[in-house]
Amino acid sequence: MYVNAQRVKVTQIAFPENISAQVYSQGAYASKGQNTTTNARDGVFSDGVDDELATVTGSAGSGLTASLTIGISV
Repeated sequence: MYVNAQRVKVTQIAFPENISAQVYSQGAYASKGQNTTTNARDGVFSDGVDDELATVTGSAGSGLTASLTIGISV
């Protein structure tokens, strides 16, 4: 994210494990099997996902909506 042409925030979004499992069981992902990189095993989230965990509604079969509020100090 940029403010006045200066980068102020870089992050990744984590998804709840049960949501990842739903997605990996659908469509093109289903033939690949489940994701073996859990949030806990992902180096980016080694300190936890408290600040990056999205809130997800819906279902993988009919569509998901994810939201995450990111605080920026300027």
